Amino acid sequence: MASSPSLRRFRSLSRRADFLDLKATGQSFHVNAWLLVNLKLTDRGEIRCGWTLPRQTGTAVVRNRLKRWGREFLRKWATKSKSSLDMNLIFKRRDKGFYASVSHEEFDEAMEKLVAKLKRYGG
Repeated sequence: MASSPSLRRFRSLSRRADFLDLKATGQSFHVNAWLLVNLKLTDRGEIRCGWTLPRQTGTAVVRNRLKRWGREFLRKWATKSKSSLDMNLIFKRRDKGFYASVSHEEFDEAMEKLVAKLKRYGG
């Protein structure tokens, strides 16, 4: 079963070379005290996102929850947006238990702030 083009506008970055290229040639900015983004405009016609969640972020359950919330938010945004970009969301080291206490609403607020910054960046 083929998915519609609007659902395929969001993909995950997985190749190490893509992450290294983003770091070397992309632009970095802080979304808030705990989230950093490496970003690069592309002409692929899709949004690709990678995740950097060090083990210190928390247990696998916490790391997977953050990725799941991010994918959910970005898929919805990708269907409405005409942007074409690659990005890597980097979760910074925080005190033990910090990310486990981040609520879905707090996470969505950070992602809304990211989208607002993307609009200013040209994405």
